[in-house]
Amino acid sequence: MPPATQGAIPWSTFVLLQQIRLESERPTLPVEGLLRRPAQRLAIVILFWTLFEILIDGFYRAAFADLPGELSEELLQRFPGVGGRLDRLYRRTWGTTFWKDLEDEGFAEDAAHLRELQARRNAFVHGDPEAIDDGLVEATLARLESVQRGWICLFNKRCTGRTKRVAMWEVAQSKNAK
Repeated sequence: MPPATQGAIPWSTFVLLQQIRLESERPTLPVEGLLRRPAQRLAIVILFWTLFEILIDGFYRAAFADLPGELSEELLQRFPGVGGRLDRLYRRTWGTTFWKDLEDEGFAEDAAHLRELQARRNAFVHGDPEAIDDGLVEATLARLESVQRGWICLFNKRCTGRTKRVAMWEVAQSKNAK
């Protein structure tokens, strides 16, 4: 039997997708009397956003693989948050935003969903638990595959052809070794 090796993405990506699936299959309980409430399966949105941040980190590490010296790490440290990477760093690197690039590649609905998800996830984290409602959970599940396809499209557009590019799982391994 030939030896098996890890694929192009870190194991954590598979784990997060499995957790999203498990959470989506978990039954919810009927709740009466509350007009506005947090979603019972709000963990799906949190897990998905975590997955998205991992994908964006791998995206930049691949895109910047050929930069000289420590420039790649310096840029990523200067823009540690996903918001800055999707807007300011993306704009400085490619002259457009991640959102506009995604729209231009035919993923306008995914770009709109990701922006809404980011805003509502941030509102949740900063004290508004009702920001993640059942509608956002269902929309996130419905767009899960399409968002991944959009990310792959932009990865292929912006990150391929780098001579020093390493697989995302290797980046994750080197981080864990530190």
